[in-house]
Amino acid sequence: MADGGILLGRYASLTIGIRKEKGVKIESVSKDKDGRIVDGLRIRFKIEKTSEPTPNKAHIDVFNLNSKTRALLQTPGCVIILEVGYDNFSGGKNPVSAVIFRGDVVKSQTVKNGDDYITTIENGDGLAAYQGSQFNQSFSAGASAQDIVGSIIGSFTGVGQGEVSGVEGQYLSGSTFSGTSKDAMDQVTAKTNTEWSIQNGLMQVVPINKHTKKPAILLQSVYKGDDQDRLDEHGNPRNTGLIDSPSLSGFSHSKEKKFHGVEFKSLLQAGLEPGRRVLISAKNVKGAFVVKKVTHDGDTVSGPWFSECEGIAI
Repeated sequence: MADGGILLGRYASLTIGIRKEKGVKIESVSKDKDGRIVDGLRIRFKIEKTSEPTPNKAHIDVFNLNSKTRALLQTPGCVIILEVGYDNFSGGKNPVSAVIFRGDVVKSQTVKNGDDYITTIENGDGLAAYQGSQFNQSFSAGASAQDIVGSIIGSFTGVGQGEVSGVEGQYLSGSTFSGTSKDAMDQVTAKTNTEWSIQNGLMQVVPINKHTKKPAILLQSVYKGDDQDRLDEHGNPRNTGLIDSPSLSGFSHSKEKKFHGVEFKSLLQAGLEPGRRVLISAKNVKGAFVVKKVTHDGDTVSGPWFSECEGIAI
């Protein structure tokens, strides 16, 4: 049972493979060929995401992986996709989940602990592209900042384009870039008063102190309705989530002054990510905020199943 009153089971799946090839999918719970619910492998994780350019990080432990999959994790270019949600098998349905982290495997190792073999995987979101991508290109006078940003994003190998907004203006005298792609992104976003980050393998660029266009997430006391209506189409708890009481605070960011902010904990939700707008309705805090930092902490067997966030007021 997830903490906070949601009466649905925890679910996680981890897909491991080489980019652009079919990967191996591991699940914490599934159905066999006869439709019976069967336990899979235990997965626990801690994910740290921010709105900074520095790649987000994930520490993932998987219990009792077979030797073939452990070897796959040692292959250069290996990537992982972690999805989380709620299994919903009590209603006879399949799990409903969403991607909470996608990234490059930095290293993995397996140790024996009692009867278990625990494989620890360290990951970085877009880390290889962040460290190794180069951008060398000249633009004529009048080139738009939007076009330049699009070209720079294309130079990040393995990173797609996510939401890009607020990149306005022109380079009236033209410009030449020669160096790393991340330095080029820093230059253009500084000029356009925007900030960039890589979120689940996609480049995100938004105006500083602004939110993405994704729908706001409503966070309030635990939902009291029908069990069948607890999840939305993305696998997140519907109109629920707050654990304990949120607190008002200050928040400092490398490109920002100190803003009025909020800190809160909710049931684990993949949708809570940097740039996402949240609407908090609690006894002591009510208002709209933009998530700037989130830590997802989960274990499919026991212990935490939370998302802890810091945000700034809109």
